[in-house]
Amino acid sequence: MHTCARRLTRWFPTGHATALFWSCGAQTSSAKPIPPHPPYFAPSHTYIHTHTNIHPRLALETQSWYQQQLEAQPVRFMETMALKGLVWAVADAARFVGASPHDVVPVINATSAINAVLSSLPLGRGDWLLMFNTTYPAVKSTLARVAAAAGASILEVILIAWSGAARPGGAVTAGVDG
Repeated sequence: MHTCARRLTRWFPTGHATALFWSCGAQTSSAKPIPPHPPYFAPSHTYIHTHTNIHPRLALETQSWYQQQLEAQPVRFMETMALKGLVWAVADAARFVGASPHDVVPVINATSAINAVLSSLPLGRGDWLLMFNTTYPAVKSTLARVAAAAGASILEVILIAWSGAARPGGAVTAGVDG
């Protein structure tokens, strides 16, 4: 097994993920300035939310191609294609959000990402975390755990008054944890 593939296992310490990733020969054209990009999250754009399991055909075809490559030659795939593909994906994601590739770290899922970000915040008593009532439940529980541990408070903004859950007398509620 290639040295980098051996080192890039899920067992490396979280704090060393970026350094380990880039020490494995990740090369990007970070010498070039990242061009400005249009506001991708503008209201004028239409987005596909894959939670409904509706995926673009090209994405499914690409996934199938990678699966075939992995199944045909697993060792070759993991030692050559997987790491390069991960480096390219990180560089593309960084360009998309206007960040340096060295500031982007791949994570398993969005819940892991929000957990890492929230756990790294230097929160204390008197600090407030803002969330909407439409926040994903796993993120809400992470917010509650982090706030309780730090003695911080959570402010929930009601965006949608769900059936039976409308709160009369105001659109904003506050909850204090701990």
